[in-house]
Amino acid sequence: MKIIMVLNQIQAGVGTKDDTHVPLTATQNPVGPGSMMKPMMTKYDETLLATIYCGTGLYEDDKAVTIRKIVGMVKRLGADIVICGPSFDYPDFSKMSLEIAQAIQKESTVKAVCAMSDEMLELIATNQENIPIVKMPKKGGAGLNDALENICQVVAQVGHHQEVDTALIY
Repeated sequence: MKIIMVLNQIQAGVGTKDDTHVPLTATQNPVGPGSMMKPMMTKYDETLLATIYCGTGLYEDDKAVTIRKIVGMVKRLGADIVICGPSFDYPDFSKMSLEIAQAIQKESTVKAVCAMSDEMLELIATNQENIPIVKMPKKGGAGLNDALENICQVVAQVGHHQEVDTALIY
């Protein structure tokens, strides 16, 4: 299964919470959580094709163009599933992740999965019916490795059209 990750500037390791206008970029190298998840993905026969990232400010300034470009990249790269996040407890990134995931599923045949902490309950409640949202600790919280493994497991379940383990998602 071919995976693409979508991250913000912080999770990609190229900006800070104040450096929000990082340009839209794609790399074949795993960055951020993708580096930690790559060995876990192998267990589920998943391959990380690329990581796409941009600043949350850049995204907010021009959502339509940014979403169109990301959806185009996802289609061109031939992904099976896109992981938007993990966005942990970052409100701007969590909102961005869900909006991109919805656009990918609406404008392509590619499935999407998000991952965030329960501090984002309002976003989770209004989106969990359309997008599988994997439970994450808040940034710096305990249980990160288990949560990253859970993302890989949910991706495998979604990708193979299996019922998703409800203990792993909201």
